[in-house]
Amino acid sequence: MLRKGGIVEADRGGFHLRERKFLLFPTYEHEHTLLLKPQYTKLMRPGCAGEITISVVCTVTDILTSPGREALRRADDLFIWNDTFLHKRLEYKPNLPLYCILLRAYRLPAPGVIPDPLPMPAANPGYISRKTSTSAPPCRF
Repeated sequence: MLRKGGIVEADRGGFHLRERKFLLFPTYEHEHTLLLKPQYTKLMRPGCAGEITISVVCTVTDILTSPGREALRRADDLFIWNDTFLHKRLEYKPNLPLYCILLRAYRLPAPGVIPDPLPMPAANPGYISRKTSTSAPPCRF
């Protein structure tokens, strides 16, 4: 996972993770399939209005500061993003570091479905936006 930080982190003195174990939401989040390598776009599925299915839990194994554009290009086979995405991440607030968050992902024995309280945008059904800082009640795994 690549993370630069944003508006919310400015109030907290910079980027940091609140939790090292979290559920992985299967949404488009803030980006679109145009920022993925072509072989991965078919893995993105539109959301289902009114509910979110959770099937993966992640634990953070390490947080590294990005070694820069050339090193990321050499590691190209390790992630799904295309050059356009990497360029956007590196150019956004260039004075802030880009963090590479290494994860270990586990498929849950049975997926859970939670209600989605946000209405689907009429112009783009299937695109569900989430703030990455949204708080959720504690979960047991």
